[in-house]
Amino acid sequence: MVRGGRLIDRNNLNIGVFTWRKFAWCGIFLCVCFLVAKPELYKFATWAMLPFVCILFFYDDFYALCGMFLFFEEQLVVISGVSLFALYSFAVLVKFFIFDKHEKKISVLHIPVILVLLLYAAFVMPHADIRAALSKYTLKGQIPPAEWIIILRLIIGYLLDIAFIYFLALRIRDDDSVLLKLFKVILASSILSGIYGYTAQNIFYYAGAESGIIRYMASFNDPNYASFFFNLSIFIALIANKSKKWKIPLLLVFYYFLIASGSLSGIIFNIAGLFLFSVLKYKEKAIVAVFLTAVIAGISTIAIMQVPVLKNLQIIKSLETRIHRQFQDETNLSDATSGREQQWENYWGYYKSQDIHKKLFGGNIVMSYSIEQKFMDEYKNPPHQAYLNFLLNFGIIGTVVVILCYGGKVALLFAQKDGRNRDTVLILIMLSFMWVFYGFGFDYFGDWRFMVFYFL
Repeated sequence: MVRGGRLIDRNNLNIGVFTWRKFAWCGIFLCVCFLVAKPELYKFATWAMLPFVCILFFYDDFYALCGMFLFFEEQLVVISGVSLFALYSFAVLVKFFIFDKHEKKISVLHIPVILVLLLYAAFVMPHADIRAALSKYTLKGQIPPAEWIIILRLIIGYLLDIAFIYFLALRIRDDDSVLLKLFKVILASSILSGIYGYTAQNIFYYAGAESGIIRYMASFNDPNYASFFFNLSIFIALIANKSKKWKIPLLLVFYYFLIASGSLSGIIFNIAGLFLFSVLKYKEKAIVAVFLTAVIAGISTIAIMQVPVLKNLQIIKSLETRIHRQFQDETNLSDATSGREQQWENYWGYYKSQDIHKKLFGGNIVMSYSIEQKFMDEYKNPPHQAYLNFLLNFGIIGTVVVILCYGGKVALLFAQKDGRNRDTVLILIMLSFMWVFYGFGFDYFGDWRFMVFYFL
C-alpha cells in the first residue's frame, strides 16, 4: 500500500508466525534450494520465485535481494532471452524513482566518474565493432538486424546496467539495516552457490601428463570469479557474525569452496585481505594477530598434507597439482600468472602504440561482456586486468578520475568508522580492498556484480 508517495510498513501483517516480508524471503530461498537440488528445472524455480519477489518489492529488503542475484543471475530464466534479474533490475529503478528518490542525493564525489561513464557511452560505444555480434546471428542461422540496432542495444544495455548499479548502491550504501540484510543474503547465497557447483557439475577441467585438475566454479562461469565472492563471504562471516557457534563452521565452508575453485589468485588475495583485516581490526595488536593467523594457517596446511583422508581429497590434489605446474619453473612469470603476464604486455604495448588523443581519452571497447574483435583476433583473450581495461576504455585522464573517486570513497569510509555501525563500515572497507586486489588479475568492467562494489 502506498500513501503520500511512501510505502507503508507491512511488518505487522502476519501469516501465522511469519510477516509477509519473512514469508517472501523463505519462499525465495526455498526456490533457490530447489534450483540447487534440481538445476535442470531452473525455469520452474524461476516462476515459483516470481510471486515472492513481487511481495518483497513493498519492503526495503527488496534492495538486499541483489545479494542473491550476485550468485544466481544466469540460472534464473523467466523465458528464453529474459532473465529474472533483468526484471529485478528494472523493478529496482522503478522502486527507487517512485518511492526513494527524494531521500537520496547523488554524491558530489561520484559526479566525475558518472560523467566519464556517460561520455564513454556517447562517444565510444557508437563506433563499436559488431563483427562478433554478427557472427552469433550467423551461427544460429538468423538474419542479423541493422548495424545501428545492434549498437543501440549495446548502448541501452550498458546505460541500464550503470543506472541500476549506481541507484542501487546509492539507496543502500548508508542504510546499515539494509546492508546487514544484504550481507546475510550474500552468506546464504554463497553456501547455496558452492553446493550448486557440485549438483550441476559446473567445473573447469584441464588434463595434464600427470593428473587432471578440477576447479569448481560454483554458480559462475569462471572459477576465479567464484573465488572473489567466496572471499567476500569469508570476510563478511569473519566480521559480521558474532556467534562462534556459526562463525567457525561458516568459515570452514567458505574456505572449502575457495580451495575447490582452485584459484591461486583468490588464495593470495585472501592472505592479503587477512593481513589488512588484522591491521584494521586490532591496530597495535596486529602483529600478534598476523602471527597467530600465520601459525594457524601453517598448522592447518601441515595437518592437511599429513592426513591421508584430507590429502587425497580431489580439491586438495587439484590445488597441489596446479601449484606444482605453475611454479615448477621459477623464472617463467607467464606460467606463474596463468598466461596473464603475456596478455598484460600485449595490451600495454597496444596502449603505448596509440596516438596521444587515445592515450589521454581512450576510445576502445574492452569490457567483460563485449570486446572489440580486433583484440580477440590479435591476442585471443582479454587483458585480464581491470586497470588496463580502464586505460584502453577511458584513457589516462578517465582512469585517473575513476581511481581518485574510488580512493575518495574509501577515505570517506575510514572517516565514518566512529559514526556508523563499525562492523558494517569494516566490511565495506574490506570489500573495497578486495575489489582493488582482484583488479590486478581480472577483467570486470561492465559486469554489474563487480561494479556495484565500486559505489558501495
